[in-house]
Amino acid sequence: MAKRSIKLKWTLLITYILLGICPLLIMAQLTLKSVEGYFVEERKKELLLQANVVSGHIGISDYLYDENKAVIFDYDINQTSKQSGYRIIVLDRTGVVVNDSNKTEEGRTYFLPEVVEALNNKDVARVQENGTIHAAVSIMDERSKCIGVVLVCGSITDIAENVDAIKNQVFNMILFILAIVVALIGFLTWWFTNPLNSTIEVIKKMADGHFDQRIPVNDFLH
Repeated sequence: MAKRSIKLKWTLLITYILLGICPLLIMAQLTLKSVEGYFVEERKKELLLQANVVSGHIGISDYLYDENKAVIFDYDINQTSKQSGYRIIVLDRTGVVVNDSNKTEEGRTYFLPEVVEALNNKDVARVQENGTIHAAVSIMDERSKCIGVVLVCGSITDIAENVDAIKNQVFNMILFILAIVVALIGFLTWWFTNPLNSTIEVIKKMADGHFDQRIPVNDFLH
């Protein structure tokens, strides 16, 4: 009988925990995923805005065609990169890198999917497998003809770190709530199963011929 009572208590306790905590964990995970997605989309917009600003400045200044402005062009790209914290790559309409704020890819041909789409007058920003975002926009001349592409690259590592920090706080809070719930449910389980155990004990004794036994009604009322 004691084993059955203990088994019943544990069954009720585990059931209550699963019903109460599992939905909370799922909701927390979905919320954090949504928060991370929101910040990533905001970073994409930020990179696209930066790329459009650089693209407009290049188009107005005629940096791609006027070799006499090469020094100013290089200075502008470097300064913009330092101020924004993003890597800036400028390509001509053939996909050749004409300026790179990191000074490692100049002269190379870039046929990234984002560059190809930007050459076709489509602004695009995508998350890469290495944890960066590539935002590419076309550079237009005064006749609205695409003459090149600005590719801005930014990391999302800081977003992941911030979301992880929030996640740790959320799950610490859930563990605290779980401890309270377990204590509360444990008490309630004991409160409700004790009268039941007493009743089962009385019924067992009556089945053995002890008809003077009475069910403790007060246990159910209080």
